[in-house]
Amino acid sequence: MQVRVFESPDMASGLKMVRNELGADALILSTRSVRNPRLGILGKSMLEITAAIDEAAPSINSKSSAFAGTSWNAAAQAPFYRAETFSTQNKNASPGNRFSLVPSGRRSRVETMSPLPNKPEQAISETKADREIDELKSMIRSLSAEVSRLKPSLGENAQSSTVATAGGDETIPVESDVLVNMLLGYGICPETAAIIADLGHNALSDEERSDPEQLIRFLQEITAGFIQVSPPDFSAQGSQKRIAFVGPTGVGKTTTLAKIAARCISECKKSVALITIDTYRIAAVEQLKVYGEIMGLPVDVVLTPGQLEKALHNHRHRDVILIDTAGRSPKDRVSIEELAAFLHDDLDIEKHLVLSAGTREKELHETVSHFQKLDLDKTIFTKIDECSNLGVILNTQLKNPAPLSYITNGQRVPEDLLAIDRDTVARLVIPSNQESTS
Repeated sequence: MQVRVFESPDMASGLKMVRNELGADALILSTRSVRNPRLGILGKSMLEITAAIDEAAPSINSKSSAFAGTSWNAAAQAPFYRAETFSTQNKNASPGNRFSLVPSGRRSRVETMSPLPNKPEQAISETKADREIDELKSMIRSLSAEVSRLKPSLGENAQSSTVATAGGDETIPVESDVLVNMLLGYGICPETAAIIADLGHNALSDEERSDPEQLIRFLQEITAGFIQVSPPDFSAQGSQKRIAFVGPTGVGKTTTLAKIAARCISECKKSVALITIDTYRIAAVEQLKVYGEIMGLPVDVVLTPGQLEKALHNHRHRDVILIDTAGRSPKDRVSIEELAAFLHDDLDIEKHLVLSAGTREKELHETVSHFQKLDLDKTIFTKIDECSNLGVILNTQLKNPAPLSYITNGQRVPEDLLAIDRDTVARLVIPSNQESTS
């Protein structure tokens, strides 16, 4: 392995130097801020980048299945990043073509594709799509972590209103880049906005970028590539579906449960039972019992893990069992561990984390992190009707391994429950002019 040290005034020019000297497969082993020792405190701060290239590494056309993103080098014990993250092809492709993010050996690139077929047998495999999403999420986390780590050491340079592009060739002035500001206006975080904007600058012509409809369509399709959606499958015969709704207080777990129960009865023609272990909140049991009486469903109240197992056994002939839980503070480790004792793996219960779209983004990330102790399966976003923009859904899902199952947009039961796919979520995050005014 060949190791080289580079000095540059900023990350963008440093990455360009690395790529020119060592090639696109070079690995960034470490970065740090340094000064000229002969000038002392008067010396200008520079960025020192340690990079390496494996001389035996496969070429760009290699079919290796490794992906870019955050990894750990065994020798350096430091995260490394690809010197080149994106390249583009077919910049002048016809406007009707669909854009897709796809893996290419040990790199990522954007290429235009013909419209995706609707037939299931022709669709891209779920496994490949999942790998693409994992790669994109890993790359976003890497860029976000690198920017956060470098800010304190770069001093006043970190205060400049620029964001490095995905390829590392240049920096985008946030106040003057229309595409970045557009994405920030949707509530998308700066790191993700910079990456998507860079894709737009490279993949779209000036004429296409000036066409609002084509630009929105491009942004929606790129955004859809970041989203993972997996609604529950209630169509299986002879197997019981068990779902528990967990999350902080006040996010709408009980109402969401009632909406799904009503859909299971009316659309899927399934037999349903309701169970609650929410005995902390005043009138919580009564609220669920009212829903049960309206829909003609049995409602069991359990106080211990043993009672929950007994209730599940009593309703073993039902198609669907929906379990309501008490709201838990993400910082209350004891309560979350107590909930884990109820929902242990042997019971085969899907755990859906319910989040309010109106919650501050930092708190959403903390909630996802703390509730991961329950080994979450899916995520539900509620109260999107109370938000002016929904970029928070994309920002949260980039750091959340549990795919989306439902989104709710009001209090009506069961109407305000959206059956979603990637395109639906993308249109919520990046609405067209007509959708944003409706």
